[in-house]
Amino acid sequence: MGKYSDHSTYINDNNIEVPSVTTILKLLNKPHIATWANSLGWKRQNYKKVLEDKANSGTLVHEVCHEYLFNEGAKFNIPVDKLSYVKNNLSTFKNFLETHNLNPIWGEKSFSSNKYGGTVDLYCELEGKKTIIDFKTSKKFYSSHFIQLGAYIQLLETFDYNVEQVGILIIHENDWDLKLLDRNDMTTYIDLFNKLSDIFYIVYDLNNEWHDLM
Repeated sequence: MGKYSDHSTYINDNNIEVPSVTTILKLLNKPHIATWANSLGWKRQNYKKVLEDKANSGTLVHEVCHEYLFNEGAKFNIPVDKLSYVKNNLSTFKNFLETHNLNPIWGEKSFSSNKYGGTVDLYCELEGKKTIIDFKTSKKFYSSHFIQLGAYIQLLETFDYNVEQVGILIIHENDWDLKLLDRNDMTTYIDLFNKLSDIFYIVYDLNNEWHDLM
C-alpha cells in the first residue's frame, strides 16, 4: 500500500513517492456520483460493491483490449459471469479498429514526474497523428477525462514523446464512442490539472497536520 493510494505506487527520480493522476483528480466534485450512489440506495444495493464490480469489469476490458493490440492470443482468467461482457466489449473494440487507421506503439506504460505519476492506456498513431488514448467504460464523456489526459500529455512530453492529439474511447458491449482533442486545445485542461496538483499537496499536508483522512 502506498502513501497516497492503495493502488499503483509511483516513485519519482528522487526516490520519493508521488500521487497518481487519478488520486489528484479526486479533489474534483462529481455530483453525478452522489446521485448515482443515492439511486442504488433506493434499490437496496451497496454502492461500494457496485462500484468495485464496475471497476473490476473496466479493468478486464482494458486488459483484453491491450492484449489484443500487443499480444493477440493471450489467455485470461476471466470469471464465468464476466465472459459474455468481456467478449462483447472486445467485439466492440474490434469494430472501432476496423473503422480507424490505428498503429499501436505501446500501452499500459507508467511514468512519474516530480509531482505525480500515471499509467497511459495507449500511445499510438491514429490517422497518422501521435495520439494518447484512454479507454473508458463510462456512459458519457466528462471534463475530468480530459484533465486526466492533460496530465498525461505533460508526463509524455517530459520524456520527449510527441503528442499531437488525445482521445477518450468509450467502449460498451454494443457500441463505442470517440472524442478527440488537438494538442493545441488542451492548454486549459493542463493548467487546471497543475492547479489541482498544487491544491492536492496543500490539502494533504493540512490533513496530516489535523490527522484527517484523505
